[in-house]
Amino acid sequence: MRAFKSLANFDAARGRVRYWLGAISRNIARKYWARPEGPVDFDPALAEEMFSAPAEALESPEVREEIQAVSDCVEALPTELARIVRLRYMASGTTRGIGTATDTPEATVRLRLSEALGLLERCLKSKGVLA
Repeated sequence: MRAFKSLANFDAARGRVRYWLGAISRNIARKYWARPEGPVDFDPALAEEMFSAPAEALESPEVREEIQAVSDCVEALPTELARIVRLRYMASGTTRGIGTATDTPEATVRLRLSEALGLLERCLKSKGVLA
């Protein structure tokens, strides 16, 4: 789409079409990978509610059961997936940092996180934590 929109800017005197398309692709990829990682569905009101909860609320039996269920589900993951989940969500690692720590390409880290989250969701549903 970007190439079609920029077709009027193509100058054959400056080079071949494939190099021009390659430059467009490279620029799109650079912009994509330069975006800061962050929560996609960040809800400030929910964050405020969670962080302002009194400590006693976090010690309720229901919350302890949910925490234990999450812990059990993470432990049930294959070793490699559990490690990536811990690095991402417990150590607050970025996908790039996890890739470096595990000697894994960043794209593979993202795929494994997605796989792990799917397994965690199924596990938590089976435990009644998620609907």
